[in-house]
Amino acid sequence: MNIKPKNIPLSEQTVNTTYDTKSRFIVQLIPEIILQHFRGRETFQQVFKNTLWMTVYTFILPFLAAFFVNAWIARYLGPDQFGILTYIFTFSSIFLSINYMGLDAVVFRNLCNDDLHAGKILGTATILRLIAGVVSLILGVIIFSNVNHGDQFLLGMVFIALTSNIAQAFNVIEGFFQSRLQVKSIAVVRIIVIISISIAKILAVISHAPLSAFIVLGSSDAVLSALLLYLMFRKVKNISIWTFDFKYAKQLLRDGFPLMLAGLTFALYTKLDQIILKSFQGNSQLGQYAIALGVVEAFNFLPLVITNSIAPLVVASVKQDGQKYSLLMVNIYRVMFLLSIVVGVGLFFVGRHLIPVIFGKEYLEASRILAFLQFRLFFTCMSVARGLFITSKGMFKLSLVSQVFALIVGLSFNFWLIPIYGVYGLLLSSLASFIISIFIVDIFHPLGRQNFSYVLRAISTPHLLKFSTAD
Repeated sequence: MNIKPKNIPLSEQTVNTTYDTKSRFIVQLIPEIILQHFRGRETFQQVFKNTLWMTVYTFILPFLAAFFVNAWIARYLGPDQFGILTYIFTFSSIFLSINYMGLDAVVFRNLCNDDLHAGKILGTATILRLIAGVVSLILGVIIFSNVNHGDQFLLGMVFIALTSNIAQAFNVIEGFFQSRLQVKSIAVVRIIVIISISIAKILAVISHAPLSAFIVLGSSDAVLSALLLYLMFRKVKNISIWTFDFKYAKQLLRDGFPLMLAGLTFALYTKLDQIILKSFQGNSQLGQYAIALGVVEAFNFLPLVITNSIAPLVVASVKQDGQKYSLLMVNIYRVMFLLSIVVGVGLFFVGRHLIPVIFGKEYLEASRILAFLQFRLFFTCMSVARGLFITSKGMFKLSLVSQVFALIVGLSFNFWLIPIYGVYGLLLSSLASFIISIFIVDIFHPLGRQNFSYVLRAISTPHLLKFSTAD
């Protein structure tokens, strides 16, 4: 049964919450003290089931495969070549924000509120993103060729990575499934992609493949994912044919432009620091930092799973009940705060000792860097929850302002501190950027202050966490 978020009240309603065999197996592993909070609240049971799928089948299983495969690749390549691999994908990822055009959140919101015109929404958004992908490819090649004079190998590898970004135009289909709380379809696609690419990478290591092979394989997952998402979508019934609507395209561009700029500035201040680090400290130092950062970012799926699963309820609650919306947001921030504390403490005492074991003794420096990267978990969790607030309220311009200030502060600090302190100067710059973009900017905006009050309330009262707004 499809659940349309625009019709979901935050109170009880009748939905089909019968768990399938796999979900029931996972539910049996959940302590009774937690399960009792969901019984009798059928809407939240559906969200809970959604979260189980997103967590176990979409993230945890693929993550375990990808983590250990990438660790094997890092050991095989060594810090220097792994730094080059990181450099290629870091550069190409900056242009993804242009490909996305800020449309993910806008398309998701529109699908939640008007799924009868899903064909027009998806068709228009996909065409716009395909055009943007070609533009970003041309821009990326021009910029890279001017920055790295005469290095034809790196230019060719960047071209491959940027070309694969074009395929991500079809990721708008994920927004369609998420708007209907049907994340099982997304889970199937991601599992197939991760397993297929991981097997290919293992074979590349065993056969002693060159660096270029891993760049090609790392770029191919976007193409495979796009193909599988489209095939999965074709199975959906009662959806209008995809069409391109010029008038609606202008509306999407108007709504998405602030988000695109915000995404671009975010990519610049979170990715340019690694490019600056390579310029001043070399490939090996970037490789060390990339390993430590990868361990921390491996847990980014946790806040994303929570927000993606509950996002339809948050969007629906904005117009229904302001008090319940506020309580829902506070509880989300409470979950994020507790999550960052638990994972951060675990990484501090365990993670840094595991890096030499998993990645090899060549990455001892990465274990020391990891000890200083714990703060990113807190800011990542807060940022993901803040993104949900901004999307539900349509405050996309505030998001842009936040990222612009963060970019200015981050770049200034990076050029000042990295030449002096190396990777640790980068960490200090990141800390300043996060504080500016997530907290300080909100203080000077009326609705931003409302969000900031949610954060303060959540951090000061994490013990008051509730599982349902019906309580």
